[in-house]
Amino acid sequence: MEKLPSSIGNLSCLLTLRIDFTEVVTLPNVFWKLKRLRHLYLPRRIEKTTKRLQFADLTELRMLVNFPAYCADIKDLTTLTNLRRLEIVAYDNDSLHSLRMMFMSPIIAFGNLRDLSFSTFVGSLDPHIVRNMRDDIISSCPRLLLLKSYKNVVYQKTADIFSQEEDQLP
Repeated sequence: MEKLPSSIGNLSCLLTLRIDFTEVVTLPNVFWKLKRLRHLYLPRRIEKTTKRLQFADLTELRMLVNFPAYCADIKDLTTLTNLRRLEIVAYDNDSLHSLRMMFMSPIIAFGNLRDLSFSTFVGSLDPHIVRNMRDDIISSCPRLLLLKSYKNVVYQKTADIFSQEEDQLP
């Protein structure tokens, strides 16, 4: 598939859209119309002819795989408060820096996010950016269980059964 038809935006009752089976595709800016969408799997690589994509109205979204930080507004992520899993594809380390700025904001919190991963097309990420992002992300995502950078685990929360038992005591 080379181009996703814009008529996909007419499927107002769609709950899951999985188009991650293809590598390079042109996407229409119609995802914002799918207000009931809960799971969105995008292709890892999106054609440069794709116009700026909008995601801000997808408030029911629980899972967003391959969010294209290079052709979408990163600020849209701040409105997706129901996200549980988020995979971000940045174009380069500069895009990751913009993401870090979002996670550094004391106003923005991702209270439901449990699984977050990010990668770039350049392959390796600047280890300084990754190290700095880790702490900012953990403080913005109180329920985060897993943080990955290009398939490498950067942070994994382990269950502490003793503290859980203490919390349950009268």
